[in-house]
Amino acid sequence: MSKRSRFYKNLEKKSQKTLILSSLGIIFILIILFKFGIPFLSNLSFNVEKLTAKNTNNTQGTAEYLSPPILNPLPQATNSASLKVSGQTASGKNVAIYLNGQKTFEERSDSSGEFSLGIRLTEGENLIKAKTLDNGKSSEFSDTISVVFKKGEPKLEIENPPNDAKVSSKEIIVKGKTDEGNRVTINGYWALIEGESFSYALSLNEGENEINVAAEDDAGNKVEKKIKVIYSP
Repeated sequence: MSKRSRFYKNLEKKSQKTLILSSLGIIFILIILFKFGIPFLSNLSFNVEKLTAKNTNNTQGTAEYLSPPILNPLPQATNSASLKVSGQTASGKNVAIYLNGQKTFEERSDSSGEFSLGIRLTEGENLIKAKTLDNGKSSEFSDTISVVFKKGEPKLEIENPPNDAKVSSKEIIVKGKTDEGNRVTINGYWALIEGESFSYALSLNEGENEINVAAEDDAGNKVEKKIKVIYSP
């Protein structure tokens, strides 16, 4: 009986010790949870709220995004100071045209999003771009298009043959100089262009031959010169 009593007493002591340790552990966990867990949960709730608000703002910003207008192709060069600029954007929106960085004109698009307006170019290179406008907001710029306004005759010099020359060969080489990039014709035939030099082998008729040399630049400016050559075999 004494052995069993000691056994139960030891078991009771162990149980009490386990209970005390468990209670201390629970109290410690509650203290940690109270000290760190509640602020953590508060911060987590606050961050979730901020993230939700940010996503809402981003969604609203996306919905209000204005697409830049699309400009129709324009000539690389022109000899006219007046130029028609057209393109597409959202329907019923204003379109502002910028010329060399300065806002010049504003036009409202029609129900299909089309717009068209005329601008005045300055001599030399003109940089053209546009923005879509709506209720105080503006889109990004469209792609920039460069248009060169040129006026005046291009350079044209006939080096050979001299005017009123008398030749005994049925074929002569007509050659001269013009601005680089120009087109040259000799009596309606395209001349060979190398840099600023042009040339063409022209067949002559017996007697007097009129040679018409014409040059045209990329803006459409033209110049013509005529000479005479007498062919006598």
